[in-house]
Amino acid sequence: MNEDSFLITSNLFGIFDGATGLIKYTDSFGNTGGFLASQIAKNVFERNNDKPLLASIQEVSEELSTKMLQNHVNLKDTGVAWTTSASVVRINKDFIEYIQLGDSPIVFLRKDGSIQTFIQDHDLETLNLWKTLVSEGMINIRNNKRMEEQLLKTRRESNITHGVLNGDLEALKFITQGSIPKADVETILIFSDGMLIPQENPNKPEDFQEIVKLFKTGGLEKVKNFVRKIENSDSQCLKYPRFKQHDDLTAIAISFK
Repeated sequence: MNEDSFLITSNLFGIFDGATGLIKYTDSFGNTGGFLASQIAKNVFERNNDKPLLASIQEVSEELSTKMLQNHVNLKDTGVAWTTSASVVRINKDFIEYIQLGDSPIVFLRKDGSIQTFIQDHDLETLNLWKTLVSEGMINIRNNKRMEEQLLKTRRESNITHGVLNGDLEALKFITQGSIPKADVETILIFSDGMLIPQENPNKPEDFQEIVKLFKTGGLEKVKNFVRKIENSDSQCLKYPRFKQHDDLTAIAISFK
């Protein structure tokens, strides 16, 4: 299932990319832990429309912790926790607030032609291992023991080396937040990492310039189709290291006249 959630109100917009713990959980309706985490984040921000964005992040963390305890998830093991990213902007009369945690980017297209991006990447070590295993002739990499250990290692480093909402208030140390003048902004893009362009070399920086170029000539649909075409050309994820052929993809564009 798609574990992303999104929020669109008159002035508040957000993307929340959920991820299920490595010990799989589903509720009686078939919802995964990742989906429940992203929905909790969406609902908290929606009902806190006028509260400080950081206060909502803290409330998401607390609510996640409560919900996981109710469902007997071991909060001492971040490898099994439900998690979500959070990328949110609030449009005010003269300025735009933003808050970001995790790997769902916020991209500001400025009227002077420049772009400003916010994203936190925690998968570099894992994708480099993926590339190494491919070079060693591995095919079913996702179920390889070295890869499983690496994925668990990354999860257990949550809110130690990188931030994610998983019920731990240490996530607040990894928050990126601020504001920019509304008059400077032409468009805001917010999307889950499934919209990022797959790359052969994990060490190469994300190509936000290409994403912006595609968006300007064909909107979000053109970006999505470009990403999907690359993914379809590499169904086993051998040329372009990634965890599955198609990642969940959710995106919002906000443009100003």
